[in-house]
Amino acid sequence: DEFDIGSTKRLNGINQLEIWTDGKSLGHGWYADYVIVTDNRTGEQACFPIGEYLNKENGGVAINHLLLDKQTDNISCRERYQKQEDDMDTIRTRQMEAINSFITSSNDSSSAIVYKRTYHIDMKTGLSSTSTNADIYLQIHDKSGHISEPISLHSSTKHLNPFGKDKTDSFDIGIKKSLDSIAKLELYHNGTDLGHEWNVEYVNILDNTTGHSYCFPADKWLSNSEHLILNNYILNVSCEEVIKKQMEPKIDINSIETKQKRSFTVRTKTGSQVEAGSTTPIYIRLFDNHYKKSDKIRLKQKDKDGHHFQPGSIDEFHITSDKPLKTLIAIEISHTADKYQGWYGEWISVTDNDENETYCFPLQRWLDKGEVDGKTDIYLKYVPTVIPCEQLPDTMKRRSLLLSTSIQSSTIKNIVEEFKSLYHIQTKTAKKGLLALSSTGTNASVFIRIHDKDGKVSEPIELKNSIDHKNKFARGKIDDFDVGSMHELNSIDKIELWTVGKDINNGWYPEYIQITDQKTNEVSCFIIEQYLNERYVELKDNHIIVDKQKDNRICDELKKNNMINLYDKNYDQTKQNLLPSVESQGRFQVEIKTGHTGFLGLGGAGTDAPVFIRFYDSNDRKSEAFQLKYSTKHKNKFERNQTDYFIVHTDEPFDDISKLDLWHDGHKNDGWQVDYINIFDNKTNTSYCFPINTMLDRNSGLKQTNIHLENPLINVSCKEETEAIKRNRSFTSTSKKLKSDKLSRNYTIQIKTGNHASAGSTTPIHLQLIDLYDKKSKDIRLKKKDMEGHHFAPGNIDEFKITLSESLSILKAVKLSLDAHKYQGWYGEWISITDDDNQEIYCFPIQRWLDKGENDHKTHVTLYQQSTIPCNQLSDSILIQSLPMNDDNNEQSSNSEGNIQASVTNSLLLDQRYENSGSHNFQVCTKTADKSLQGKLERDANVYLNIYDKNNKQISSSIRLHNSKNHKVPFQRHHTDKFEVTIPNIKINDIDRLDLYHDGQNDGWFCDFVEIKNPQTNEIKCFSVHQWLDKVSDDRIQFSMTNYQNVSCDDKQNAINYQYYTVRIKINTTNLISNDTVNIFIKLFGKSHHTERIQIDRTIDNTQAFRRNNSIDTFEIRTPIKLNSLQKIEFFYEFSSNNRKFSLEWIEITNLSNGIISCFPVNRIFTQSDINRGMQQVLTLTESNNKPCSY
Repeated sequence: DEFDIGSTKRLNGINQLEIWTDGKSLGHGWYADYVIVTDNRTGEQACFPIGEYLNKENGGVAINHLLLDKQTDNISCRERYQKQEDDMDTIRTRQMEAINSFITSSNDSSSAIVYKRTYHIDMKTGLSSTSTNADIYLQIHDKSGHISEPISLHSSTKHLNPFGKDKTDSFDIGIKKSLDSIAKLELYHNGTDLGHEWNVEYVNILDNTTGHSYCFPADKWLSNSEHLILNNYILNVSCEEVIKKQMEPKIDINSIETKQKRSFTVRTKTGSQVEAGSTTPIYIRLFDNHYKKSDKIRLKQKDKDGHHFQPGSIDEFHITSDKPLKTLIAIEISHTADKYQGWYGEWISVTDNDENETYCFPLQRWLDKGEVDGKTDIYLKYVPTVIPCEQLPDTMKRRSLLLSTSIQSSTIKNIVEEFKSLYHIQTKTAKKGLLALSSTGTNASVFIRIHDKDGKVSEPIELKNSIDHKNKFARGKIDDFDVGSMHELNSIDKIELWTVGKDINNGWYPEYIQITDQKTNEVSCFIIEQYLNERYVELKDNHIIVDKQKDNRICDELKKNNMINLYDKNYDQTKQNLLPSVESQGRFQVEIKTGHTGFLGLGGAGTDAPVFIRFYDSNDRKSEAFQLKYSTKHKNKFERNQTDYFIVHTDEPFDDISKLDLWHDGHKNDGWQVDYINIFDNKTNTSYCFPINTMLDRNSGLKQTNIHLENPLINVSCKEETEAIKRNRSFTSTSKKLKSDKLSRNYTIQIKTGNHASAGSTTPIHLQLIDLYDKKSKDIRLKKKDMEGHHFAPGNIDEFKITLSESLSILKAVKLSLDAHKYQGWYGEWISITDDDNQEIYCFPIQRWLDKGENDHKTHVTLYQQSTIPCNQLSDSILIQSLPMNDDNNEQSSNSEGNIQASVTNSLLLDQRYENSGSHNFQVCTKTADKSLQGKLERDANVYLNIYDKNNKQISSSIRLHNSKNHKVPFQRHHTDKFEVTIPNIKINDIDRLDLYHDGQNDGWFCDFVEIKNPQTNEIKCFSVHQWLDKVSDDRIQFSMTNYQNVSCDDKQNAINYQYYTVRIKINTTNLISNDTVNIFIKLFGKSHHTERIQIDRTIDNTQAFRRNNSIDTFEIRTPIKLNSLQKIEFFYEFSSNNRKFSLEWIEITNLSNGIISCFPVNRIFTQSDINRGMQQVLTLTESNNKPCSY
C-alpha cells in the first residue's frame, strides 16, 4: 500500500520510524514486511524492515510504540523482500524434492509408488525435550475407521537432523490408501532406552486434497514403544496461532475465534442496457480464508422492502455478518427469479469496514435462467488487482462500433469492400399468452431480404450473431445485428422475412424489426406481430413480406419502458411536455386500466390478445374500429394492475362520446380484466369515464370477449369514481350509500353446488366477507339455524341467513374455505350475497373445486371477480355426469356407445342361464397406479368387467364399476376403489378369467390389480394387471387376465413382487388338434439371473395355444425373478405323439414394467422323433432386436 502524507513540522532527513496500532481486539494484529518513507522534497528514501506482527510483544500498540532504525546497508527494502520470497521458493523446491525422493524411494527403483492422498505435516518438538535419534512413525485414522500404513518421518524439509529441542520440522508424505477426513493420529518410535524419550508439542497436518488443516495439540512424552493417540484437533486453525492464543489471558482453547460481527460496504454496478436492470432480490454470501462463510444477505437499503437495480447505476449497501470473517477470498451472488427476470452485473465491490480492505469482484455477465448456462447464482474468487472496480470498463454489449465510428481499421475496410450496403438490424421478440409466458422465441435460423424503392432486392441475409445475447430471439428480448449486402440498394421500402426450422421450438413471434442504413442513417420500421411458423410462412418457399411503416417512431415507442404517467394532477402540463401538438397526433387519448386480479381471484388479469375500440356520439355517428396497439407508457400493454394510454385519431365530426364498444380477439386463455376506460377529447378538452370492472373472457364472467358501454361520467376521475361504484350492477354515475348508523348487518347468502354427482358434500363450508377497506367479517359456517350441519347436494341452490355484529362497507371480496381430505371436497358454481339492509346484491362466480385432490390442492379461495349479470343467469361450468349404461338417454360418444351397449345387450342373454341360480353380492377392488382414468368430453369414463369360468364361458352380463364406496371420484391416481356388485351364484374358485375395459380417453388408464372377494366366505381372487389399458379395437380399451392368486392383492406380507411379461408367438403351420397333449415352457435369461421354467399352454383369452395356422398366440406370464435386461430365452417343447409338429416364425416378449420389447426370430419347425419321445427338447435363442416382431 502507498500513502501520501505530510507533517506540520519541518524535518531534516529521516533517521528513525515510530509505528504502532491502536486496535486491541483479536482482529487488529498486523504483520508488516517493511516500510519505505520517501522525502518528496529531497528525494531521500529510508527503508525500515519489520517482518513481524505489531502487537504487545514487540511494542507495536498505542501504549508502547515500536521504534525502528533506518537500514544502513545498500540493500533496498524491495530487494530484501524479494530475497525472502526467493528463499521461500527455495524451501518449497526442497519440499517438493523431498517428497519426490520419498515417493520414489523403493527397493524396486523401476516401479514408482502411486499415492492416493498426500499431506504436509508440521511437527514441533517440546522445549523441555531433548533431541532424539529414534525413528518417528505416524499413522492416520479417518472417520470411517480406516487406518493408513505406518509412515516414517525422517526427511524433514527444514532440518538435516529432525526433532531437535524446540524445533519445528516439516514433512511431505503420501499414503497408499484412500482415506476420508482425518479423525485422529497415532505416533510412536522405535527407541528402546531412556535417551530416546521425546516430547511432542503439537502436530499440524494439511490435507492437500481437501485443503483442510488439522491442529492436534499434544504436549505429551513418547517413551519406549509407546503409541500416542491424538484425537482432539482444531480444524483450519494453525497450531502456532493456537499456542499464541493459549498464552494470552482469558482465552479458552476451545473458543479461539471470539464471536464478533463484521460490517461491510457492498457496491454493485448494473449493466448499461435497459433490460439489464431488475427488481429481483439479489443475495450475497462472503467467504474468508479460514473456510468460514456468512449467511445469505439480501442487498437492499435499510428499512426498505426491496431495491431496484437501475440500468447503469452503482448502488451501495451496508451489510453486517454475524460470522467473524477474516480475509475474504470469494463471494457468492444469487437470486431465485424466473426466466428473463434476472440481472446483468458489471462488478461487485466489497469493503471490509473493520480492516479498511476493499475487494473487487468483476462479474460481467447475466444471472438469468433464460441465458445460455441458465445460472442464477455464481461463485466469484477474489483475484488481487491494482485496478479498482470503478475503473473497469463496461462489458455489456452495446451496438457495434460500426454504428458510431468512422470506418478506419483494415478489418472494417475489408467489410466495406465486400458489402456495398451496410445495415444495423434490431429485432424485438414479443411476450404472449396467458401471463405472457407463451413461447415466442425460436431456435430456428432467421433470414431477411431487403427491397428498396427501385425494386432492387438483396440476397438472403441470415440474422446470425446477436450483439446483445448469446441466445438470440429469446422471449421479450431485443437483439441487434450488423449485416451487409453485396447489392447497392437505395431507400428501403419493404422486407421479406422467414425462418428455416420445423420442430416445436422453431416458431418465432417478432414484435418489430428496425433497420438503420449505415451510409444514410435512414431508419425503417416494420411491425410484424405474428408467428413465423408452419402456419405463418415458416417454410423457405413461402415468405412474409412487410411494408415499411410511414411513421418510424412506432418502433421507438415499443422500446420505451418508463414514460411519464399521462393522467396525474399536472395532466395538461405533462401532456404538452410529453406530446407536443397532441391535436396533430390524434383527436382522442384513451386511458385503460387493467384489473388487479383475474377470474376466481387468480392471476392472469392482463392479456396479449389484440384489443379494439369503437366510439359513438349522441347523434349515433360511429367511428371505425381502432386497434389499441402502441401504449405510450408501457412496452408491454394490458399487464396486471397497469394503466395504458393510446392516441386515436378519427376524421369523423364527433360532437361527443356517448357510448363505445370494447372487445378483443383472444382465445380460450386470453381473459382480460378491465377496470375502466377514460376517453379524453383533445378538441373539446372533455373527458368521458366508463367504469367497467368486468372480465372479458370466453370461459368466465360474461362468457364473452366484447362489451357495449353507455352513459359515461363527464369530466370525472375514472380512477377515483371506480373505487366507489365498481361493485354496483349498473354503469351509471350514482352509487348506493350504506347506512352509517348500522352497527350490525344482515345478509342473505345463496350458493349453488355443481350438478355433477360428485360435486356435493357434507363437509362444513365457511364464509368470510371483505369490504372495500379490507375490513373482514368473522368466519361464518354456512348451515341452517339449529342444524348441526348441511348437505350441499349436487345441483342445489342453498339459502342461508346470517347476521354480522360488525358493520361492513361495500363488499369487494368473499373467502370460501373447507377442511376435508382428498376427494371429499366440494364444487361450487356461484355465491350470491344480498345486503338485506339496502338490497345490494353481489354475485361472485366460483366455478371450481375446493378439494385437496385437485391440481392446485386448494381448499380455500378468495373471490374478487364479480359478475355483472345475476348469478342465477350464469351457465353451469361443471360437466354433466354420464347416465347409467342401461338408461335409454345415455349420452356417450357414438362409436364407443354403440360397441359397448351392444356388448352389454348381448351379455344380458347370459343371465338367463343363471336366473334360477340366485345371486350374491361381491366386493370388487381396483388399484390405480400413476395414471388416473379421464373421461371424454361431457361425460365420465366407465369401467366394465366381464367374468369367465374355467370353460371360458361368460358369467352374467358386463358389470359396470361405479359408485366407489371409499372415493367420490373413482379411478384416481394411487387410489384403491371398492365396489359392490351382484354376480350369479358361483364360487370364487370357478372364476378363471376377466376382461377389463373402459371407454375413457385414448391415453389410457394404469391399473395395478383387480380383486374379487366374497364377503360371506372371505374367498379372494386377485388378478394382477400392472399395465396400461389402451385402445385396441372398436373404440374399446380392453385387457384380459388369466393369472391370479388366491390371496388379497394388498396382502404385503404374503404377496410376492412379481415381474410380468407378455409373450407373443407367431405360428405359421401346425397339425395339433384339441385332444393333443403338448407341453411348452419358456425360460428367460438376464445378464446374471434367469427365471424358472414357465409353462405356456393357454392364451390370455383362455384358448388352447398352437392350434391355428398363420396365427399369433398371446400369453401373460409372471415370475418372482427380476431381470435387468433380457439377453436370451430357452424354449422347451414336448409332444405326446411322434407325428405332431408346428412351425414358428418369431417369439416377442414385452416387459410390462418398462415396456421394453425383445423380438427373437425363430423360423423353424418343431417335431419329435420316436427315439426322443417323452423327452423335452430345448431351443436356445440369443439374437434379438428391440422392435416389435410384427413391425
